Order: sequence, then structure tokens, then C-alpha cells
Amino acid sequence: MDPLLDEVVEYYTVRYREDQRLAGRPHARFASTGRLDPRALDHARSLLTDGTHDPSIGFTHAYFHRVAELADECTAAGLTDITVHGVEGPAWTAAEAAVHGPAADAVFNAALDLARLYSTEPALVAASAHLLSVGTVPSR
Repeated sequence: MDPLLDEVVEYYTVRYREDQRLAGRPHARFASTGRLDPRALDHARSLLTDGTHDPSIGFTHAYFHRVAELADECTAAGLTDITVHGVEGPAWTAAEAAVHGPAADAVFNAALDLARLYSTEPALVAASAHLLSVGTVPSR
């Protein structure tokens, strides 16, 4: 595995533990609460069309890339040998949903194993909440 990807996975492992600690607060995530109001659902629909996140519902200004878009941007920037990784992997939602259950650690560890196994699997990269693009700057 790529050392940079290991660092990113470690970062999200720490973040996951912090999310567990904060999950009882009012801003808990959908996966923890099961609440999805009409405004949030409309926002989710708009992400499919323009990729732009509305910061008024929480989080920050952000653009949600599709995998091919990110790879194309890296190519346009002059990078070669581009690999796009899915950071959390396809089972991150299971880890989020299990955060307060008796098997939270086991589910998290299994999700982490799957994230490492499938980090570059084309059919599963987009299942991650975050993407990490790695490329090479050509010699000049």
C-alpha cells in the first residue's frame, strides 16, 4: 500500500474515533440519527447535478468530484501515472451505522480492511466519502 494513503487512512481513523465521541450531540450525522429532512434530500439531489455543497446546511464550501473528473483534472494539471483512491472504502457507512453498537470496533476494523483492499477498485472507489488522487510530476 502507498505510504501516503496509510497516513490518510490513519487521519480518518482518528476522525472516526472523534465522531464516536461527538455522536450524541445535536449535529450528529445522518448515519447516527437516521434523520433526513426534505432540505437535506434536495441538497443530495443537487449534488448529482452540480457537485456543489451548500454550506448553509453544515460543513463548508466544497465540490464533490466524480472519480473521472478528479483524474481528468490531474491529467490537465500535467500529472502522469494517476491513481484515484477511495479513502474510506465501500463499507464506511456500515462503520458509521454501528458506531454506538456493541460491535463498533469489529465493524470499523472490517471496514478499514475493505478500504485498504478496494482502495483502487474502479467499481468501488466512488463508494468512499473522500477521494485521494496520487500522480507523478513528469521530469523536466
